[in-house]
Amino acid sequence: MADKLTVPGTQVVVKPRHPVAVGFLSLTIVYVPFYWYFVNKELKELGEARGIPGLGTSPMTSALAWFPGGFVLVPPYWTSFTTTERIKNAQIATGRKDWLEGWISLIVLLMLPPLMFGFVQDQLNKVWQNLGLATPMPKQELPPAPGYGYQYPPQQPQGQEYQPPPPPPPQQ
Repeated sequence: MADKLTVPGTQVVVKPRHPVAVGFLSLTIVYVPFYWYFVNKELKELGEARGIPGLGTSPMTSALAWFPGGFVLVPPYWTSFTTTERIKNAQIATGRKDWLEGWISLIVLLMLPPLMFGFVQDQLNKVWQNLGLATPMPKQELPPAPGYGYQYPPQQPQGQEYQPPPPPPPQQ
């Protein structure tokens, strides 16, 4: 079970969840509207506390788009698009360089819905990581790929004079 954490500098309480658990729990029909409500509520409160526009106004409307709105066919797709766009706005506001696009979640929702819920939670966890909160899957810093671009030689330690490299051996 995920711990509830408070966003630094605000009174916003969020719950970083494990993306795999969200994906599996979304297989149950009951979980999705509740999960979607809490995700949208967290985004709305973050937007109000930090003054970030575009993070939503009505979490209940987003949750009702899944049930009973799912019987109409269009509301689940619309709410998945708009919620992922809200997550994108939060990612941009918290300084991410890469973010989630709403159309990607639509494609994933059409192909494999549980994967979309896990993917959305993973992207939301990145917002919480940027705000300094611990999440179930910690942020990873990847080293640069070998051979990518120019690799600078090691720098001289401070306090040592520059020593030119030795001359090449004589050719015979």
